Amino acid sequence: MSLLSVPGSAPAAGPLEIESRIDPNTANWAELASLPGIGEVLAKRIVEYRQAQPGKASKAVFRRPEDLEAVRGIGPKTVAKLAKHLKFPETATAPGP
Repeated sequence: MSLLSVPGSAPAAGPLEIESRIDPNTANWAELASLPGIGEVLAKRIVEYRQAQPGKASKAVFRRPEDLEAVRGIGPKTVAKLAKHLKFPETATAPGP
């Protein structure tokens, strides 16, 4: 009998993990605060930093996990904890003008 025929069987964890990742470019502070190593204060700093960037409406401020180090209070250790919980827009990895 295959897993597909077992009533109530759950799908593999892979797709669920991807869907539960947070985009730091669009998440509100409450969503960001749920990430490991990020509390309310750092979450609000991420949102404030993002909103203070020029051209924020037209492109992603954060293109990779390491970009979060620009936010006061976030260093390499925190970024290492966060990386697997984050997602970034596909267009963010394309080289910009």
